[in-house]
Amino acid sequence: MKIRNYILLVMVALSIFSCTKDEDFFGSPYYYRDTVYVDKDTIGEAHNGSSNSHGLDFVNQDYGNGGVEVDPDEVDVLSKILGKEWVLTRAVAYVENRDLYTKKYYNYFSNTRNTASMSLFDPTEVPIFDEITLHETTWNFEDGNYFTIDGEHTYYMQTHYNALGQLIFRPYGFNGGTARPIVVQYATNEMMKVITRESFNGDNTYNYDYFSELTFKKVGTGYGHDGEIIEGYTFDGLWEYNYQETSDNTVFSMVGSEWVITRYDRGIQPYYPNDTLRFTSVNEYTINSNPVKRRYTYYNVTNTNMTSITLYGLTTLGGDYSGEVSTQGLYDGFINNIMFNDIWDDQNQTNVWMRRIN
Repeated sequence: MKIRNYILLVMVALSIFSCTKDEDFFGSPYYYRDTVYVDKDTIGEAHNGSSNSHGLDFVNQDYGNGGVEVDPDEVDVLSKILGKEWVLTRAVAYVENRDLYTKKYYNYFSNTRNTASMSLFDPTEVPIFDEITLHETTWNFEDGNYFTIDGEHTYYMQTHYNALGQLIFRPYGFNGGTARPIVVQYATNEMMKVITRESFNGDNTYNYDYFSELTFKKVGTGYGHDGEIIEGYTFDGLWEYNYQETSDNTVFSMVGSEWVITRYDRGIQPYYPNDTLRFTSVNEYTINSNPVKRRYTYYNVTNTNMTSITLYGLTTLGGDYSGEVSTQGLYDGFINNIMFNDIWDDQNQTNVWMRRIN
C-alpha cells in the first residue's frame, strides 16, 4: 500500500511540472506593460519604464504628483512645445469677485493698448514675467529645464504634471526667489494656450481670485487666434488699472520728466556720465538721443514714504537696476546717493545721483 501511494505521489508531481514547463514558475502569472514615463533626456519618445514606482511621472526627476500616469499623448504635447519660440497673440484676465459672487473676464489689449501687466491690483514685483506686450513678448521652454523670456532672460524651470494630469511648467528664480507656474491648456505644432498668474488680492473694497489666459503662436506660423472663453464668465471690457487707489500709491508721475544721471559710484570709484533719461510713457523711457524705448516701473512702497524704481536696459550702469528713493525727493527733483541693485545680481550695487531738468 505504501509503495502504491508513493508511486501516485510521484505521478502527480510530474504532471504538475509538465503542465508548467513553458511558464516562469516563480515569475508573474500574467503579462503587463509597464507605466510610460517622460524622461528629461528622452522627451518626445515614449518608452517602457523600469521603475517599481508605477504611476509616477518622471519629468525633470519630479516624483511629487501623487500617482499620475504620463501617457504617450502627453509626451507628444511636450514635443510640440519644447525648443520653440512662442510669441504672444492674445491675453485675457479672468476675475472672480469673492464677495459679490460675480465672474467676469477682460481683454488686456485693445486697438490703442498693446502693453499690459498680469498683476491686476498691485504693481508687479516681477515685471520681466508679468508685463506683456502683444506680438512682442516671447517665451521659449527650451529643453524643459530652462525658460527664456524675450530671447534674453533665462531662468531655471521644473516641468511636471499635477494631480489632474495637467502639464505644468514652473520657471523660478525671479525677483525674491519667486516662481511663476504655467498650466498648459493645449498645444499644437503652431499654437499654445496657457493659464498663469493665478492669485488672490483685493481693491480695499472687495476680494478677488484672478488668473490670466494667454495664447501664443509659434514664431513664423499663422495668425494664432483663439477666441474661446472659459464657461461661466461674462465679458466686461478692457481691464483698467487703478494702482493709486488699490495700493495707496503715490500720485507722482514720471511721465514727461527728464532726469540727468550726474554721478554714480562703483565701490570707491566715482563716474560722471551726465546721461539724460526721458520718461515718455507710464512704462517706457529713452537715454540721451537714442530712440530705443526701454521699460521701467515705479510704485510706492506700502506704508512708507519711499518709491521703488526699476530701470531696464540702463546702459549707463550696464544692465537692469532697481532702487528705493524718497518720494519727496522725486517731487523735489533730486535723487542723491541712493543705492541701486542689479536685479539679476544683488551683490552688484551702485550708488546713484540724479536730478530733474524739466
